[in-house]
Amino acid sequence: MKSTKSSRTKLWKFFGVVLFVFFLSKYLYEKNETVKVSKVEDIQQEQVIEKITKKEQVTLEETSIKPIIYVKELAGKNILEVEQILGKPVRSRVLGDKDKVHSDPMNNYYRNDYISMFTDYGRVAISFIDGKANRITLNTTNDEYKIIKREELSALLGLPNIKLEQHGTYKYYFANKVEGFYEVIIEDYGEWASITVITDKKYN
Repeated sequence: MKSTKSSRTKLWKFFGVVLFVFFLSKYLYEKNETVKVSKVEDIQQEQVIEKITKKEQVTLEETSIKPIIYVKELAGKNILEVEQILGKPVRSRVLGDKDKVHSDPMNNYYRNDYISMFTDYGRVAISFIDGKANRITLNTTNDEYKIIKREELSALLGLPNIKLEQHGTYKYYFANKVEGFYEVIIEDYGEWASITVITDKKYN
């Protein structure tokens, strides 16, 4: 009888040890898995932070392009107001409006520091339609054309980067509704480009 009791006690102790080892192993395994998950989450978080940092660096690089003009300061201004910002035009010409929808547009050209085949036309061209600056064009230099990406050329006018659509097969690109303007047009001439901002659809 005592031998049977002793055997049962030993058996219960054995089962107790087995259960203790089982639950201890389970606990250590789950703890290890938690640490692994935590490490993965930390790595993922670091990757997200790295991506955000890189994005911020790109943004800083984009905004480092120094504007030649600030189109928002010029748009909608009359000739005298524009002269206060850009100085006297280097050349002027009346375009005429065959449809007689608007008063005769006046094209003024400013800042004769543009070295290209169109030197006489100046760096900045502004069409005064209905007496206001409603079409504003900036011509890039050859260096700007080589260095600055096409979608970043708008920064030369103090505008953010834009998503461009190509018009047909010709190197004519445009974006609508940019910073309150009707359209931004970029014409690519191979060695230089022009960026035109149109304030309203009726001046297209």
